[in-house]
Order: sequence, then structure tokens, then C-alpha cells
Amino acid sequence: MEAVIDDHIDPEELQLHSRRYEEELSNGQVGYNTAFDYGWCLIRSRKQEDIMKGVELFKHLYKNGETKARRDCLFFTAVGYTKIREGSWCCRNSNWLWSVLTRFSGRTAESQAKDLKRVIEDRLKKSGLMGMGLIAFGGATVVAAIGLVALLTKKK
Repeated sequence: MEAVIDDHIDPEELQLHSRRYEEELSNGQVGYNTAFDYGWCLIRSRKQEDIMKGVELFKHLYKNGETKARRDCLFFTAVGYTKIREGSWCCRNSNWLWSVLTRFSGRTAESQAKDLKRVIEDRLKKSGLMGMGLIAFGGATVVAAIGLVALLTKKK
């Protein structure tokens, strides 16, 4: 699962899918497979704005696409949000997200949903610990600065 989230696309491949998507869009009809492939490429980009475009595309495909492909659209939406560190979206929607993901295809989907949930939770914990570490470091710096000022004023 980590490999899926940490996967990145070659910019040339992304550009190829972008051109194909834009061409179909200019012709008035984007095929489902073209949109899905382009969304997956966007999710694998290193640029946050591309990832968000991919998330929005998968959300659109989820609402308007084939019922049998909804699980994949939802899964890649969650992957996109995880990549841009928006795990809070997954947490806010966790009950719904896991129930939908596990409803499809039996054991494989259930295992995939559990793996995704674990990765999201691990990354949220890690980013939370990093945030707490930065706050603690900032607090220690302020305390040290106050102590230094107090020490210097006391000597005068």
C-alpha cells in the first residue's frame, strides 16, 4: 500500500495522458477509461495541484461513472488525499469510506481498505508527532530566550 501512495509518475507520461484527455474534452466527449487513466496519472504526480485535480476527477467519476468502478474511484480519492497529507478528509469520512471500500469484491477489497486505513493512520500519527516535536522545540526556544533575557538583565 505504501508503494501505491509513494508512487510517482514520469512527467512525460503525465503529459501524454493530459494531451489525450484534453483532446477528447475538446471533441466534446471524454471516455471513462481516458478520464480514469488521467486521474490516476494526476494522483501519481509530485505536484500538489495535479494531485488535487486527480482527486476532483475521481470524485466526479465516482458520482457520474459506472457503479462497478466506484470503489476504485473512492480508493484513489483517498490515496490522493493521503498523498497531500489531507488524511483528515479520510478520518472525517472514515466510517463511510471503509464501509464502501469493504462492500466491494470481498477479501481483496477488505484487505486493501484495511491497508489503506493503516497507512493513513500511521502517516497522521507521524505528522502529528512531527508537529508536536516542532511545537515543543519552538516552546523550548522561547523558554530559553526568556531565560537568557532574564539572566542578562539580572547581571546588570
